[in-house]
Amino acid sequence: MRSIQFTQDPERNEFSINGLRFDPNRVDIRVPLGAIEDWDLFNNTILDHTFHLHTNAFQVVEAAGTVQTVWRDSVALERGQAMRVRVAFLDFSGQTVLHCHVLGHEDHGMMQLMEMLGPFPPGARTGRP
Repeated sequence: MRSIQFTQDPERNEFSINGLRFDPNRVDIRVPLGAIEDWDLFNNTILDHTFHLHTNAFQVVEAAGTVQTVWRDSVALERGQAMRVRVAFLDFSGQTVLHCHVLGHEDHGMMQLMEMLGPFPPGARTGRP
């Protein structure tokens, strides 16, 4: 189980994920290709955020105490809200990002670089967005 926490420092107008501001030279999450992971998302801020994952769709499996089976690439997280999503890393190897889709939040640090690692199955897409 992976935990993704949206955090902020309102005094400095900085946003982060798991307390880390975006650094394009740092890989924050590494996942083996072929893995299926459940992620617990938490919005620990006083603002709403939109969680967006590039390259891989995710399934919302629990939100607001109810089980869901909705597939998305983005989902709204209201302030204080928790949600569980399931992500399958099946056919893309390389680097991509996850971030808040509110541009001002993303631009002020609320983004992370992730990498899907091989072995690479035949026909896998490789690269960096």
